[in-house]
Amino acid sequence: MATAQDVLRIARNEVGYCRWDDPQPGTKYGRWYAQITGSPYFGYSGVPYCAMFVSWVFDQAGAQCEGFPRAIAIDRRDGFSRQVEPVDAMPGDAIGFDWDSDSTGDHVGIVSERTGDWVTIETIEGNTGNGEVLECVRHISQCTIAVRPYYEDATSPAKDAGLLDVDGAGGYNTVGRWQERMGMNPDGVISGQLEDQDKWRRNMWAVEHGCDGSILVTKVQEFLKPKGYNVGEIDGLWGWWFSGGLQEYLRDLGYYHGDIDHDVAHHSVEALQMSLNDPDAWK
Repeated sequence: MATAQDVLRIARNEVGYCRWDDPQPGTKYGRWYAQITGSPYFGYSGVPYCAMFVSWVFDQAGAQCEGFPRAIAIDRRDGFSRQVEPVDAMPGDAIGFDWDSDSTGDHVGIVSERTGDWVTIETIEGNTGNGEVLECVRHISQCTIAVRPYYEDATSPAKDAGLLDVDGAGGYNTVGRWQERMGMNPDGVISGQLEDQDKWRRNMWAVEHGCDGSILVTKVQEFLKPKGYNVGEIDGLWGWWFSGGLQEYLRDLGYYHGDIDHDVAHHSVEALQMSLNDPDAWK
């Protein structure tokens, strides 16, 4: 797993890149994003690439960050569970901006330094100025949200005890622990999921799109269905029925106290994480 310094080293090496100097269509970050998402539009278009730049840097460093990779700027309304206030942002965090005061995120970069006065923040940003990657100094009033990646040097009481952080963010660590509990070799990713079913797993972001299904989801379906939970067909696809059946199981364990609304959002993922810290669950 990466450190914040790994991210900053890679980001600084990109300073000076300009989309207009690139001999190929689009940008290097857009072409990379097109390959991993299967969306060729980003490979040749000249759309603003700030979020794709941040995504590319995290990927190159091996950093896991909730909500990334993404093609658009980060916004408070995305509901990130690992978001922090801009005044608390630290080097290596993703930082978002709202340029036109319409309460919508318009831009995103990476925090590189906190200045001594804590009023300004130093950043590395893609698609800045005339389409370049630049080092910038921003006033804290321009910043609206920061999201903290999972870094190797980050500690918490749960992590120190060998447990998952109960933070409602269904990332690589949560998926990897779930895979281990289901007898799999962990890679931390739920693969082969239909994009139009993302709305039923809003806080599970370590997901890759496709149509072949996931071995983890299949194993969970095979685990829950004989116990009487309706998870739909055993097909490896996480959809409406699967989310509802999972919530019912987590409720019966005593960890989930919300409605069975088939929406695995923050509280559902917290309940999943608590169950994965419970040695008697998932047996």
